[in-house]
Amino acid sequence: MAIGLDVDYLTFCYNQFSYSTSDVDLGTLRFDSKIGPSFTFSPVKDLAFDAYVKADIAWITATAVVYDGNADDADAYANIGTIGVSTGINFRYKILMLGLEYNTVSPELENIDDDTDFFGNWDDNSNKSPLPCLNFTIGLSF
Repeated sequence: MAIGLDVDYLTFCYNQFSYSTSDVDLGTLRFDSKIGPSFTFSPVKDLAFDAYVKADIAWITATAVVYDGNADDADAYANIGTIGVSTGINFRYKILMLGLEYNTVSPELENIDDDTDFFGNWDDNSNKSPLPCLNFTIGLSF
């Protein structure tokens, strides 16, 4: 068993959603950094399991809402500096790594043309927009 510090210096996430019933396209872009403790268990040589919880610092989050495919009529929302939480596990065999991570970030996405308009949450009257995501990772660990 080992305890360490897990740091992601810069991550990039982009999601594109389309709602065919209402001709609305939604694109969300986020740049963030993550840091937190990592716990490693190695039952046999060359095989290890990591579990971690990290503070997720979303430096920039931006969302564009495009109506009827007309980019000229799009609404753009942005936020700088939101804190969330990332939890995950990694399975490592020699240098091969497979991972699963869940992120919770809820920025207050403000309309860039109207500072009184927020993207918000469609389920309630909150100004925060929950943007959870599940990441699968395949990589190399040295």
